[in-house]
Amino acid sequence: MKAAQPPVSACRYCQFYKPLGRRGGSCEMLGVSVQGVWKGCHLGIAQFQTSGEEIRTYQEKSHTIEEKVGNQFQKVS
Repeated sequence: MKAAQPPVSACRYCQFYKPLGRRGGSCEMLGVSVQGVWKGCHLGIAQFQTSGEEIRTYQEKSHTIEEKVGNQFQKVS
């Protein structure tokens, strides 16, 4: 099985990256602060390569990640 390659190489090339100030920005998909030079995550979509189906797929993946992270926090508590 081939490992999945991120669709974008760095956060700054992702359509969900919104620059804030000189040094960083935010990921609109995950709702977190990020640096533009960080390696792109598997939810990243290139700025000019989107379709409605791709966006729905990535949103479903992000909800799965949120559920896993939420479950980890519940186990720790």
